[in-house]
Amino acid sequence: MKTATEVKQLRDWRGDARLYKLSEPAWCEYYDEDAEDYKERETDFVIVSAVNFEYAHETYIFPAYDNGAPIAMSEMTGSYKGGTDHEAALNALGYEIA
Repeated sequence: MKTATEVKQLRDWRGDARLYKLSEPAWCEYYDEDAEDYKERETDFVIVSAVNFEYAHETYIFPAYDNGAPIAMSEMTGSYKGGTDHEAALNALGYEIA
């Protein structure tokens, strides 16, 4: 199985956000504001953000650069509402935590 290795915890995010390096690139779709259209690209890094709100719990995966900045705030496959589990989200994307 493909793996995701934690690189670092991200401080300027709500909840528990971490940058992961993927053993194989994942495809993501994002909105390109300059082109005013959706595009696809591969990413070697993702941000997984798990947040507990008062009535909502959610874990989102975003494509990222190697420095931890998001490529886009478009949610990737594996993102879900109803829980805050990095491993579950990454498993749904097709990766296990190394």
